[in-house]
Amino acid sequence: MAYNDPGGAGIGGWLAFFMIILVVLMPLGSIVGVATQLYGDPQLALAYGSTWAALQLFEWALVAVAIAGCLCLAWLLNYRQHWRTIRIVIPAIWLIWLGTLVADFIGVSLITGLPISVLLDEGRLEFIRPVLFSGLWTAYFLRSERVANTYPRELEARDVAGVFE
Repeated sequence: MAYNDPGGAGIGGWLAFFMIILVVLMPLGSIVGVATQLYGDPQLALAYGSTWAALQLFEWALVAVAIAGCLCLAWLLNYRQHWRTIRIVIPAIWLIWLGTLVADFIGVSLITGLPISVLLDEGRLEFIRPVLFSGLWTAYFLRSERVANTYPRELEARDVAGVFE
């Protein structure tokens, strides 16, 4: 990690914090969150009846996919330092945070037979956090000087030609 880097390049500052989110905070938060939702109320298993096992499997599989996505992004950000990485990271942030929430609502609806409109009525406020998170980090990746210095854009032909003038 780059500390006290005058050029503002390398993985440091907010970029290092994002890496900590990817590698530590998101995996732990997801595991604790799903465990709390599934096993916090013993009556929940009774309420879902025969679909309980499928629902548990789906929720844990969704967590595993999200964690794998975060670890892939962390690897990309650490080892592939060119602008194409940022072009992958930005949509992946939206897919991991917002996409898994949408997939969760759809999956629970399909497994339990509950109408998705009922689930959305009860959980529409859950969309605020992933949209804000993804929007803020998208803005950071597009506007940050550290990101621009760490993940340089490819030179265009006219830029290369200017070197030889």
